[in-house]
Amino acid sequence: MHETSFMAMKHLLERLVPRQAQISVLDVGSQIAEAGHTSYRDIVESMEAVSYTGLDVAPGRNVDVVATDAYKFPLPSDAFDVVISGQAFEHIEFPWLTMLEIARVLKPGGLSVVIAPSSGQEHRYPQDCWRFYPDSMRALAKWAKLDCVAALTNWPETRLFLWGDTVGVFYKRRSPDEVPQLPDLELERLQSIYRSLLRFSFVDSLRTLRRIRRGG
Repeated sequence: MHETSFMAMKHLLERLVPRQAQISVLDVGSQIAEAGHTSYRDIVESMEAVSYTGLDVAPGRNVDVVATDAYKFPLPSDAFDVVISGQAFEHIEFPWLTMLEIARVLKPGGLSVVIAPSSGQEHRYPQDCWRFYPDSMRALAKWAKLDCVAALTNWPETRLFLWGDTVGVFYKRRSPDEVPQLPDLELERLQSIYRSLLRFSFVDSLRTLRRIRRGG
């Protein structure tokens, strides 16, 4: 996971998760695939009274629950207050089906945050199928009958470098006529975080270009 994704998730969780509340968080696609990479567990476990569960399709580092079928989580319905996922949806062949499972395990009144690349070199773990834009997030929400309360792409990073992210924030209504009442996500601040981290993207891009030139 790159630094921009980590900082974006940290920004959003700090605004979405009430302080000192008993909150359960599920991380879909939690496995740390490469040495030296971080995970969202570090963010969640730094928050008071918040529990973390990592789910992936294979056992490995940072995986608490194994879902051998990406479209059927071995978890009960309405079980988690928050479901997050970062740098996973591009590797899922049918992410709209995974989104249905996220909606199923999310409690009514719960929130989901999905971060997925908007651009970037092919990176197969074990496949690389998709890139996402704000309309992608809105389409996933529509399919899963969730409200997409925010969707944005960090366009400066996307345009200047090999890698960019799109962020989607989703809400599961308690009743059909409920109007979501969410805290201010400070999306302008989120964009400024991306801009301040462009130098990290520049370094990542240089490393990627070197790998391409080496044929790696």
